Amino acid sequence: MAELLSIGGFDVEITKKDIKNIHLTVHPPTGVVKVSAPLNTDTQIVKAFALTKLEWIKRHHQRLANQARESQRKLINRESIYVWGQRYLLKIESFDGGERVELKGKHLMLRVRDNESTEARTQTLERWYRGELRKKANKVISQWDSKFSVSVHKLYIQRMKTKWGSCSPESNSIRLNTELVHKEKEALEFVIVHELIHFIEARHSDKFYKLLDSALPKWKSIRQKLNAAPLSYVKWARMS
Repeated sequence: MAELLSIGGFDVEITKKDIKNIHLTVHPPTGVVKVSAPLNTDTQIVKAFALTKLEWIKRHHQRLANQARESQRKLINRESIYVWGQRYLLKIESFDGGERVELKGKHLMLRVRDNESTEARTQTLERWYRGELRKKANKVISQWDSKFSVSVHKLYIQRMKTKWGSCSPESNSIRLNTELVHKEKEALEFVIVHELIHFIEARHSDKFYKLLDSALPKWKSIRQKLNAAPLSYVKWARMS
């Protein structure tokens, strides 16, 4: 169970679990501060740790507050929608043969029946997003899993509030946030490689970062671009 403390004017959730080091994270959209600590760590030690990171917390909390957010999508003609980092203009056309979504030139074509509601159109696009992300993700996984001598048996695509991705080495599965379909393809690769390395090393240890540095030497700049993109659902900051 999480313990809630006020530290330096911030509400901080402290959770003790079976880990070796203290980890501090700032979560969107409001900048909730969470600290994970080893089971037997005295709460005062955790509080002292958080106080030493107060300026870091303030900086990331402010960055979240200032972060540009994507406007709510209305699904109307010429609305801007990003797919793999590229801007497309939505073009809605009447189509009696069922639902169809495709990229054509500078347009994202959404072909639906005239009487389709905005909710139904949204669901159509969501299915297309998940399909696109799954196709690209499977290709990236097939390029990298053998390099790490790991195997992914299941891939889940879903909305996630605080993470771009997660994994479960026990079930050989990876989960990816649907929002990745709007980011550049290199961001998807970074997230997948990050999760694949967790199959080998569970913690963000020196070994973990050495493997990441070797696999993707430019991963820090990719992460920076990913976090600097318009925020719709996800953005995270982490400090160990």
